[in-house]
Amino acid sequence: MRLAHLPDRNHGPRDRNRTSALLKSTSRIRTHGSRGICLAAVLLLAGCVTQPGPSVPFRDGANLTAARDAVRSCSGVAPKGGRNVVTGSYVAGVILGGLVLGPVYVASNEENIRAHGEAQAVDRCLADRGFVRRDLSEAEVQALRGRDPYSRQNLLNHLIGGGSLETSPNV
Repeated sequence: MRLAHLPDRNHGPRDRNRTSALLKSTSRIRTHGSRGICLAAVLLLAGCVTQPGPSVPFRDGANLTAARDAVRSCSGVAPKGGRNVVTGSYVAGVILGGLVLGPVYVASNEENIRAHGEAQAVDRCLADRGFVRRDLSEAEVQALRGRDPYSRQNLLNHLIGGGSLETSPNV
């Protein structure tokens, strides 16, 4: 007695060709399916990317003047960094999302992608000069906003040099 759901073990050459064709079409589906999954993951991650908040360049022993000079000298790399990231995003969009969907998504988020690329380029340049981006806490931002220019400069010197709001002498 032969069960209907069990395949017969005697496959002829014609059955092997069908199986081979079925496996090839299945692998094509898997490839396109994985592209869709990759595109969905990229879109999800790109949607979660937030721009950096208020921050200061940080380096032990540095002051506001050194940080300001480093930021000024690094600001020239921002436009090129933004262009490079946008270009790379268009290429990745075509590869992952196809000729229509990938570029459409990148175009709709181009401003955010460019701003993030510019910030990354400046951060790399500052890192070459020994600085690291230090995000300010909400309390530090409020403390800076509520001060006169002289005490704001003193607090910025303290924060840039490695201090915190708690260790500031003039809190």
